[in-house]
Amino acid sequence: MELIVISNSSYFKNEGNLINNLFINGLKTIHLRKENTDKSKFVELLNEIDPAFYPHIALHQFHELAPDFGINRLHYPEKLRRESPSFPSDSILSTSIHDWDTLSEIIQFDYAFFSPLFDSLSKPGYEGVIREGFKLPETSVKIVALGGINHDNAQRVIDMGFNGMALMGTLWNDPRHTINNFKKIQEIC
Repeated sequence: MELIVISNSSYFKNEGNLINNLFINGLKTIHLRKENTDKSKFVELLNEIDPAFYPHIALHQFHELAPDFGINRLHYPEKLRRESPSFPSDSILSTSIHDWDTLSEIIQFDYAFFSPLFDSLSKPGYEGVIREGFKLPETSVKIVALGGINHDNAQRVIDMGFNGMALMGTLWNDPRHTINNFKKIQEIC
């Protein structure tokens, strides 16, 4: 099972070092998603990350920075996906969906996050939509579960047939436990 990390939506001290440590501990892909930020702060964070890990970073914004950092993974949030007339064919593309009716809209993407799976750990009041006994419908696009995933329910994600799981709140709600929480879920995968 593929394990993906999505960055905290806001910056914090030593974030680049913590991201480097996640990679050292086996992380394969991280999505850098910073809401309401300016480009210079985003570049600052990229410069804190070891360049060896750039090919494993997906950008949620500032796609124009990708060539400068050797990044070929681009994420198109739902709104941006619907506004974009075309997508680069030489990049690994991801997007987000929130209901199964949109599966036909995303066939050109390599994978998509489906959320919220369970009640969100990072967005209070964002309730999960998956019910007991759910099995992932057949699709040509890899579907990565997102929302409320922690070491207590990670096995359920696997049992539902998702192609991967994305972690956010369980890692960033208390950065002192990020590496340990990552390792616990990594063992389950």
